[in-house]
Amino acid sequence: MKPVAIGTVVSERRQHQWDGWQDHRSEIHVFPQYADGLEGVEAVSHILVVYAMDTGGKVRLKVTPQGKPTSPTVGLFASRCPWRPTPIGVTTVKLLSVEGSVLQVEGLDAVHGTQVLDIKPHWPQYDGGAAPRYPPWVEDLEF
Repeated sequence: MKPVAIGTVVSERRQHQWDGWQDHRSEIHVFPQYADGLEGVEAVSHILVVYAMDTGGKVRLKVTPQGKPTSPTVGLFASRCPWRPTPIGVTTVKLLSVEGSVLQVEGLDAVHGTQVLDIKPHWPQYDGGAAPRYPPWVEDLEF
C-alpha cells in the first residue's frame, strides 16, 4: 500500500532553514475525511509528525551534517540529512491546540505545503525517555 497524505502543513516558512525552526509555529490542516481520527489528540502535549520531504531527487550516502566544517562526514543513516532514498521526515512537535481539523504546533521543521503522512502521540514508552547517546559534534549543530 502506498502512503497517503492525511493533510498539509501551513506555515510562513517557504524554504528550509537550519536555525529557528524549534520555536516556529505552524499548522497542520488534516483533510476532512481523516478529521475523526483526531479525537482525543488534544490530551497529549507532543505529537510525532511524519511527512514527505521534497528533496529534488537527491540521495547522498555520505554527508557532512548542515555542511558545518566542525561536523565529520558520516553515513546518511547516522544523520538527520534530508537526502534519503525514501524522503520521509519525522519530527516531534509541541501540540499547542486543536481546532476542528487544524492542529497548531511548535517546532515542525517542514515547510509550507508539505504533505503530512501520519500523526502519532508522543508516548515515552515508545519514543524514549532515557538519556539518549549521541556523538559530541551534534552539540555544534544549529537547532
